[in-house]
Amino acid sequence: MAVRSDCKHQGIGSLLLGKMVAYCRAHGTRELVGTTLATNTAMLRLAESSGIQVLRTGRPASEGVELRLPLAAPNPDDVRW
Repeated sequence: MAVRSDCKHQGIGSLLLGKMVAYCRAHGTRELVGTTLATNTAMLRLAESSGIQVLRTGRPASEGVELRLPLAAPNPDDVRW
């Protein structure tokens, strides 16, 4: 997922993430896994506020941070966007 630079800070990333999670849950996806740069603080804040596990491995920032979100059973109380 990427948001064009001039469109950032308008809630588009949060909206896209919510749509993607809903779509994947509806189609039986068990887990979403992604990577972002350790310097991408906006994405890390969005991930953490959305209940996504942020796994910092100690690797250099240029190699990225792993993001994981289990999607086992949809629970409306878990949706934070």
